[in-house]
Amino acid sequence: MAASPPNSPGDRRIGPKGPFGHLLRDAMEPRNGRGRLSYADAVERINRIAKLRDGKRAGYSTATIRNWIGRWVIPSHLTLGWIAEALEVPLQDVIDAADAAENERYKVRYGQSGDTTAAETPADSHPAASTSPTSQANQPAVTPSTAPVAQPLLTAAQLEAEMKRRTFAQYLALAGGFVVFRPDIIAAVLDGTSQVDEALADRLHMRSLQYMQQWDALPPHLLLSAVVAHLDEVQIALKCAKPDQLSHRLHVIAAETAAFAGMLGWFLQNRGLAEINLSIADDYSRITGHRPVQAIVLAIRADFHSHVQLGRNVGSPIARTMLDAAISAAGTSPSPLRAWLLLRQAEEHAVIGEQRQTYTLLESAETALMGVRTMPDGMFKHWNSDMYRAFRGNCEQLLGEYNQSILTLVPVLERIKPDSVSNRIALQADIAAVHARQGDPEQSSRLLGQALATAAKAGLRERVRRVAGIRLNLLTSFESHPTVRNLDEQIRAAIAAPHESPS
Repeated sequence: MAASPPNSPGDRRIGPKGPFGHLLRDAMEPRNGRGRLSYADAVERINRIAKLRDGKRAGYSTATIRNWIGRWVIPSHLTLGWIAEALEVPLQDVIDAADAAENERYKVRYGQSGDTTAAETPADSHPAASTSPTSQANQPAVTPSTAPVAQPLLTAAQLEAEMKRRTFAQYLALAGGFVVFRPDIIAAVLDGTSQVDEALADRLHMRSLQYMQQWDALPPHLLLSAVVAHLDEVQIALKCAKPDQLSHRLHVIAAETAAFAGMLGWFLQNRGLAEINLSIADDYSRITGHRPVQAIVLAIRADFHSHVQLGRNVGSPIARTMLDAAISAAGTSPSPLRAWLLLRQAEEHAVIGEQRQTYTLLESAETALMGVRTMPDGMFKHWNSDMYRAFRGNCEQLLGEYNQSILTLVPVLERIKPDSVSNRIALQADIAAVHARQGDPEQSSRLLGQALATAAKAGLRERVRRVAGIRLNLLTSFESHPTVRNLDEQIRAAIAAPHESPS
């Protein structure tokens, strides 16, 4: 097809904004033996590719091109593929430009919060900061004995003073009302008047499990403070244990506790604190060969590379690769851990339009969950079929199956327990995304506002950014709508507000 002359009506050019806008503008210049493309030419090519490759009637117009170039509007991953082929640009270049534009748009609208997170500094763009095993191989080794921790190990005197400062009321509240641990026992171990035994290991393990079971009910900064202090105590017990005496079991308890602390760091969007604890968990799990913890560590690191978790319509090859490794580490036996990993991977494939692979992963996850008779204590204690449905509904939303997504998600939201804070927020946000895609900004903004208010109150920075991501991705065409403007004010206030850090 010949290119339109520069003075055609569809070629009234506008200035590009952001990396994606600049890439589109440059791609329409003369290249590969063809002349300069007008907006009409580009639209015709993209619509034709959509029909040929995926049987989709895209219906894009020159106004669509103008929005992509000059208004920070980023299309879906499936559309990025059509654009790459139509404009003869490598697909990865198009994805990278869209990804960079997403991050710049977030900064321009809401500013930076000061901490390094996936939302503000895309991990895929900074190989030196990658937490993948390959990148770590070139870094100085971090071992449990040398890794920095949020709180230093305590001497007997310091431990006693610290325990007096943190009252038993705090511990009772965080541990669900059960006394499972006494600080004088650790002090006695340090003084040499008592030994590390099975009873102490039982108490340490029980306390770890009780903390894990409350991940969705307590603000992460409060829970993390207690978990990090508890990890210190487990490490003290491990250090004081005689050679081979309960060593393997204490290493496993420490690995599981550190991995959980890393997950809480993810919810706080504090990548540095999360990585400290994930490194400890990784080291201890390798000492014991404890593959489930290795899988959890890989999954949390993958989430720091993921854009799906933050409400963005862009896939991450790094996240998919790390999740593949996590699924392999978790093994093939039915477990809620395996189900979770498969469901997360399904989301990563759904966002790039891989429908067949998404449903294959969803079926495997359902099989993994249905094969579990009793949920294990810890992080997955409260898992059930509704957790599976929540992930499935989001995958349906990402694949464009909006009516089915509503049918899947709304009943889950109606059944969810009031104290399941994080999951309730995610459900509200995902349903809001469907309403936005269906052209209902009022209902979408209402749900996002409810989710945001809860997330801000609970200190869930990751959920705050998820709401902001959905707003930026899906409500750009409704910026003048009163409910969207009100939502923008809420988001600005939530992001600007100081957030708690674990003490």
